[in-house]
Amino acid sequence: MKTLLQIVAALLFTPTSVFCAGQKNLHPPITLQRGGVIPTNTATFNAYALGVLLSNANSVAEQWRLDISFPVTTNQITRLVANPATNGLSGSIQIDGKYGFGVSDGRFYSFSDGRHYSQSFIYSDEKKDSLASMTNLLTLETAVAMAQDKLHKLGIGEQKFGLGKPGTIAQWKYESNNVIYPLPLYVVRWQTTSGDYFVIEMEISGVTSNVAKLHFNLPAERLPQSLRVPTPTNYFQMLGLPPNIKFVPHDHERRERWKHQAQPEPLPLLN
Repeated sequence: MKTLLQIVAALLFTPTSVFCAGQKNLHPPITLQRGGVIPTNTATFNAYALGVLLSNANSVAEQWRLDISFPVTTNQITRLVANPATNGLSGSIQIDGKYGFGVSDGRFYSFSDGRHYSQSFIYSDEKKDSLASMTNLLTLETAVAMAQDKLHKLGIGEQKFGLGKPGTIAQWKYESNNVIYPLPLYVVRWQTTSGDYFVIEMEISGVTSNVAKLHFNLPAERLPQSLRVPTPTNYFQMLGLPPNIKFVPHDHERRERWKHQAQPEPLPLLN
């Protein structure tokens, strides 16, 4: 049986202890920009990102009753983007070649129906002609009501966020040979009370009677738990990074901090 002294000696001279003792020499501090992309990747991070994106897609798709098979599995993935950033996972996933779901800054923030949102036809007159001939199942009023209902299904209430009524309500139109054709697509946008920038923007399709596009400009801490993507406590470890990381702010953060710092009094003029 080993004595206590032998056990202590063995612990002191394990590779882990040697690593800790020489950590400064083996792993000098690395500098990362807050909100920036981390220039490394691992199989552990990729597995984590896949799980998060699949879970998020399942949750949103089920709440909105999208026309896909449940539960969503890896066999349905047609595109996957996963980038490690200092403030958490930044990525997107496309399901069945139709629906895209995006996460960033610790929350779900975007959705798109690649067949019916505005970017699918905005640069193609042929697609506009085709869309204009499709049956529109909605009116401006029912599209707004649907947008509100879809938000409520995600746990977002206008009153809770102080949004009030939408600041922008419009229907897409297409002009061809001096004739204006209404398209079966509506835009509903909530802005800040000052109107400086949008908070939530949605496109509602009159063809599918569902969301064609959604984009949030809301911080994670204000969203329901189901829409948040908290960063794991071992996030940097799973990326193979050392623990001694030095963070620097974005340039715009530096500028904002500098503007609010007390400025020295101007020097008096010399006689």
